[in-house]
Parts: sequence; C-alpha cells; structure tokens
Amino acid sequence: MNFRIIATALAFYCSPAGAQDQRTVDCHFLCFQRDGENTAKLSVRQKDDQVVTCPLPLELVSKGFPLIPNRGVIDFIKGLDDKVPAARARIPADVKKALIVFIAAPLEKAPLRYDTFVLDFSSKGFPKDGSMVVNLYAGDIRVSIGEHRAQIKPGKTAGFERPEKRNDFNMSGVRIEFQELAMWNEVTDTTGRFPSGQQQLFFAFWDPRNQSPSCRSFLISSDM
Repeated sequence: MNFRIIATALAFYCSPAGAQDQRTVDCHFLCFQRDGENTAKLSVRQKDDQVVTCPLPLELVSKGFPLIPNRGVIDFIKGLDDKVPAARARIPADVKKALIVFIAAPLEKAPLRYDTFVLDFSSKGFPKDGSMVVNLYAGDIRVSIGEHRAQIKPGKTAGFERPEKRNDFNMSGVRIEFQELAMWNEVTDTTGRFPSGQQQLFFAFWDPRNQSPSCRSFLISSDM
C-alpha cells in the first residue's frame, strides 16, 4: 500500500538546511506507513562510529533521541554495513527539536525505503495544548477546529491553538474538507478531545485502499 503523496509535500518539509553544523537536534519519530518489509527500526551512525537505534512507532510518537546532522542531513540505515541510506531527513537550520515522520517510499525509489518530512516539534512550531494539521493531499483542504479556521495548500501545515469553545468533557468540533475540482468534499465532521497537556496531530491524505480522501490523527503528550 502506497499513499499518493505529492512531491511538494516532501520538498517543503525537507527544505534545504545550512552548511556543516555541530548542533544536536532532539529527534522524535513517527511512522505513518511501513515499508514492504515492515521495517520497524533504523539506525544512525554518529561520530566515532557510534550507532543510535531509532524506532519507527506506528501509533505513538517516540521519545527524543539526540542526533547531530551532517550538513543538515540525517541518514538512516537498515544494516550496519549499508552504504546507501534507507531514509534521509533534512533538518532546517533553525530547528532544534524535530518530529521526523516516515512514509514508505515507492518501489521506484529503491534502495530508499522511506520518504521523510520534518516538523518543528518545539512550542514555536507546534502550539502547546493545540493541534497541527499536515496536508498530504494533492489539493487544498479546509479545516475547522473549534472556533479556528484555515485553508491549507498541498504540502503545507497549519497550527491551531487549543479551542476555547469546549464542552464539559473538553470536546470541540473538528471538520476537514477536501477540494476536488470545484467542489468541497466533507470527509471529517466530528468532535475531538482537547485536554490540557496534550496535542493533536492530523494528517489529510489520499487513501488508496478506499480510493478517497481520508484523515488520520495522533494524540501527543505536550511534555515530550
């Protein structure tokens, strides 16, 4: 199963970083879709041949792993003797805390196993107690979370503060519409829970199984 992911999305999140740096980036991982071999972990070779094993969890964001990019790039390998990376993440120069999301790469990209994109996982990039919406769909989407509204272009993201309009159970409305030609197709119209101390990460994408737009959400602890 391969999600139809537009190239602009990957180009946006993997925007070119600067020259050689020695900064340490607090890296967290999430696997949106596993590759054909169900690869559940990759490794990163650091200075002095130190190897860091990085999990690729499907449901929960991993804890942080301190990694040092090489010229703004982190290469992930599957086997310790591999010379060609299985995945590559470009970390923007101003990002010190990153969420690296892995998506199974198309077969024509072999030996690359995963495409990646990077989110600024700091409070600056990810609103505390709020939400982040990632548009992996080939068209625009319209998002309503509580009283907040946004239209998001393909390959872009939008952050939302915690809704002020919530019921006694911290629930608020969530609505996501997908643009198809000149029409807007409502895919999600539900309620989500927005308790203090947690964040929501939403993905809008094309689901090849159902041949239709779809949404997926992840709950993240704000103290990660």
